Amino acid sequence: MKSVSPAVKLAIQIAAFESLQAGSEFIEKEHLLIGILKLRVAGAVDAIRNNRHLMKDIMEEKKAIDFPLQNAGIRPDMFYRCIRLQFGKRVFVHKTKVLHRSTECKRCFGRAGQLAHDKEITCVHLFIAIMENPGEIIADCIKRMVSGQKPVGDPELPLSMQVSQSVKAYEKALKEKETLSQVIEHSRKDLFGKDRDSPVYRNMRGDLRKKTCLLARMCINTGDIAGLIASLKELVSESGTYDQGIGRMISQLEFMQREEIGISEATRKKVFDMLDAFEAQAK
Repeated sequence: MKSVSPAVKLAIQIAAFESLQAGSEFIEKEHLLIGILKLRVAGAVDAIRNNRHLMKDIMEEKKAIDFPLQNAGIRPDMFYRCIRLQFGKRVFVHKTKVLHRSTECKRCFGRAGQLAHDKEITCVHLFIAIMENPGEIIADCIKRMVSGQKPVGDPELPLSMQVSQSVKAYEKALKEKETLSQVIEHSRKDLFGKDRDSPVYRNMRGDLRKKTCLLARMCINTGDIAGLIASLKELVSESGTYDQGIGRMISQLEFMQREEIGISEATRKKVFDMLDAFEAQAK
């Protein structure tokens, strides 16, 4: 097998654990996708957390995958829980400590190798390979995640391919030295720039609240606290009413930004709940 990135090695370890927990004979591509979606657990591994460069590389791959998922209206944490639930429990008992990849899982690595060309395989390559041929369980979970939501991409294109194309577009941007933070910054300027008469703003005016909520979700998943604060302030400004809960959340986020504290899972959940409420009002 070609060389793989540290993020892939971690994803495989998580996938192996998921496979054992599910009582599966092999590491299936569903377990591999769960491993990729759960890369945030890297922060709980001392050897990784204490290596800033390694942690940054792993989180960059995680961001590259979260970005298109959020664009499609899919929460990564809910996505992997759905896959785990749909896969269910098996009854295979392992007699050895060695866990092998299934034929389908190996096929994903083969395809990822083709996408990587002469470079190492990353989680982005694996994610694209899985999304090109997701299978029944993953495809069903994608359908569940976006049920009742307006598609962000081409409605004639299957969601799995929309996500795959979005990842490819992001990968192309990386090759052109365009970082994720720059992409988000450009989006923020388009939404919150001073030029309210710009064509971009005029086109977005009709569903500004929904797009602002989407941008806020992207900022949460990428750890962009400044972008999240700007998004929440814009939502308050657009609604014309002051919500004490959001006011407290903005103050809390500003403190976290000053102290360089990351967004906790509890904070993420609170913000997601607030955004759900804002989106419900927009319907």
